[in-house]
Amino acid sequence: MALRDLTLTELIEQLDTDLGDATDLDKISEAQRRAHTLTDLGDRLVDHYSGQTWQPANFARFTQRAANVVVLAQDSARGRGDGTIGTEHLLLGLLGEPDGVAAQVLVELAGSAEAIIAELAAPVGKAPTKKLLPLTEDAKIALSAASQESLAFLHDYVGTEHLLLGLFAVPDSPGASTLTGLGIDVDAIRPRVMHKLGGFTSAD
Repeated sequence: MALRDLTLTELIEQLDTDLGDATDLDKISEAQRRAHTLTDLGDRLVDHYSGQTWQPANFARFTQRAANVVVLAQDSARGRGDGTIGTEHLLLGLLGEPDGVAAQVLVELAGSAEAIIAELAAPVGKAPTKKLLPLTEDAKIALSAASQESLAFLHDYVGTEHLLLGLFAVPDSPGASTLTGLGIDVDAIRPRVMHKLGGFTSAD
């Protein structure tokens, strides 16, 4: 089928066929990859899937690691039997990408990823779920703030470092308060992020 003959519906149906029973967030990641080879239809394909999950964040600008953080956040929420994806799950997702700038900074400040994970113990007695989970309002704000952090750095992408800084847009949210309880605040994180980036704007 020639590219000029494709419709948005056909692209969606083909992606659903190719990925079978994959989660919707997995489909978002695949939609993002396919969108890089398309123009107008590619943008609308990503919009179709990202619209099922959250609105405030511009997913098309997320790096692969940042997109995977959101996938890992949903996996964490599902595994814990939680009903929503919160900032605590985003924090777990950041730690699940150990090569990202965010995880590196967090390990430097906390001593280890385990030290943070220990503060985010899963609730007892909840059964895992496979449902597509919505984001909490705090998580939506954090994702939107990540996009703003990216713009403040004059970056054309949203990386794990921006997601980490975005958590502090809601200081009393579980993710941010867990870090501040460990003595890790945005004032400690920001200079380390800037040092690691070294002034470069290449995607993390």
